[in-house]
Amino acid sequence: MKKIWLIAALIFIFGCTRATPNAHDLYVGKVIGDYSTVINHPVSINLIMLEDKANESLEEALKEVSIHNEAIDTVDFTIHKGTSVQGYRLINLELEINSDSPGIYSFSEITLTLQDESQIQKKIGTIDVIVLEEETAALDPPEYTSAYPTLEFKTDLKNNTNQPIRIVSIEGYNKGLKFGDLKVTKNGETIDFIQPNETFHMEATVTKQKEAPFYVSSPRITFEAENE
Repeated sequence: MKKIWLIAALIFIFGCTRATPNAHDLYVGKVIGDYSTVINHPVSINLIMLEDKANESLEEALKEVSIHNEAIDTVDFTIHKGTSVQGYRLINLELEINSDSPGIYSFSEITLTLQDESQIQKKIGTIDVIVLEEETAALDPPEYTSAYPTLEFKTDLKNNTNQPIRIVSIEGYNKGLKFGDLKVTKNGETIDFIQPNETFHMEATVTKQKEAPFYVSSPRITFEAENE
């Protein structure tokens, strides 16, 4: 019997696309992303922005963030400041989001409410949030796998089941990426079945289907047990 498991892969592809500035002089890096979680288990998403250093920092001005999808709640937010370039500061708006019902929910805009109660609507690209009823610990992954500047997927995993398994495929919900050419190896040698508690290496090619400055993906890994 084939089973599906999800792994979080943070895939950054930096592009030169400029987002449109708004009244608060913010440039938002558009993202095509998909995040996987389970009901009532908050997950963090990251939005990359540039702000004008001459104005009040968004860190001090921001009061609240809401997502344009009623099925998703914003639990908390954090702003991480980065380096400055030509009068602008790089910031990472980290949103902790949650949903109490399973499903696939999409959003492409957020509303920023400032301390003076004024609001700014921002288009952020397209993000799909896959909310599951429960999660499986069949495979033990790293928290994130980053791909920059080369677009690729590489990770080390562990078989946490009590029987040998074989990796069948990897595919993503992400509308901007396609996974292919799957390779499963151990110490540089191709393997078919992974034994219980065995760590293995997995690679896959990733090709762009749509252009965006940033991509984030939680691809689905399908595997089957040796005796099922």
